[in-house]
Amino acid sequence: MKIASLLFAFSNAANVCYNNVGCFTDDPPFSVNGYRPRRLPQSPNDVLTGMFITNSKNRVERAVNWQSVNEGLFETNKKVVVMTHGWTDEYDDKSFMTKARDNFLNHQSVNFISVDWSKGSQNLDYFQSAADTQTVGRTIAKMLSQLSIRSSDFTCVGHSLGGHVCSYAAKYLKSEFRKTMGQVVGMDPAGPTFERTTAEVRIDHTDATFVQIIHSNGGDEDAGFLGMNAAFGHADFYPNGGVRQPGCNNFVCDHGEAPKMYVDSITHNGCNIPVCSKSNYDAGRCTNCLSGCNRMGWNVKGF
Repeated sequence: MKIASLLFAFSNAANVCYNNVGCFTDDPPFSVNGYRPRRLPQSPNDVLTGMFITNSKNRVERAVNWQSVNEGLFETNKKVVVMTHGWTDEYDDKSFMTKARDNFLNHQSVNFISVDWSKGSQNLDYFQSAADTQTVGRTIAKMLSQLSIRSSDFTCVGHSLGGHVCSYAAKYLKSEFRKTMGQVVGMDPAGPTFERTTAEVRIDHTDATFVQIIHSNGGDEDAGFLGMNAAFGHADFYPNGGVRQPGCNNFVCDHGEAPKMYVDSITHNGCNIPVCSKSNYDAGRCTNCLSGCNRMGWNVKGF
């Protein structure tokens, strides 16, 4: 009876704490009846595969210890760009992150950090992976907090669930270390279990000085759309309407176009996109740049 009671208490635990990343809860708003099931984030050891840096002095990738950073790996007079992936994805030779790394290395001058959390993202329980984005985000914040580089020179770029990883990184950097991240970029950030929540739970313009969101498969999650439809950033881009993408015949393909667009913008000036609300776009009032344009991606204006 005592053992059964202990097991029951553990399975209904509402809080958990880990070294270096603090405590988490599965109480509301992190759980919503009928929408977002209760899941407690797992530990960094359970979800984080690794962080890796490249820059002009480390053209061959080097591992970064997020708990105790060797700042000698960094060029401290350069910006830091952190990039990460989403659910079921990983950092390998075929990843958009690999192309982004090479584009930054050959065309820009930054410290580029690849964050692989495939130990957590490849969990077939989507709800658990969604919760684990909090853990990954905090490991990024912990890593960045140890640098002498100005936090205004930090950019975190994430695809799908990775967009929320970056959101949590910025949130924790601000709340725990009193540093404000320069930019968060959500590349079609995941909609399911996020879009109908509060800013505390999802990517939001309050996360950083500048928040850019690229929507490529935004729509009603009940209909199977994978990205967020609502405009939560300072600059929300809806290329090709932000729902379906040319050359794609399924939502997974549409969802994967946002990182391709961002990666291409590293070596190009980026697409000029009319600055316009989603409602005006849907009404056909955004066909030119008379009201102003912005460059989607790496060369965005305003940051």
